Amino acid sequence: MVKNGETRVQARVTAIESPGSEGDKWKRTKYVMKTEDNEMENEEPLMTTEELHVSMENFREDKKAKMKNKESDIKTRKLEFCKEKFSEVKAKLKRNKSPFMHLN
Repeated sequence: MVKNGETRVQARVTAIESPGSEGDKWKRTKYVMKTEDNEMENEEPLMTTEELHVSMENFREDKKAKMKNKESDIKTRKLEFCKEKFSEVKAKLKRNKSPFMHLN
């Protein structure tokens, strides 16, 4: 019975999450799934196939450039480490220089 000033609203629920902690969904009716499929078919794609290929190619090139930079950084660090060790060994030899070293 509708009281004065109230209106009835009829609505269809398309998806409900169950009270489970993982957010499992209740089984959906075939009508709801078909409606969702139709909505997806009617949507325009976010990008064309050509744009996707260009985007993928740009991503590959960026990744290659990053890898080259990373390799370059690693080589630079190795070179700096070797220079440091060489300087340490050289300084150590100078400190421990024996007067008879020129005879060897």
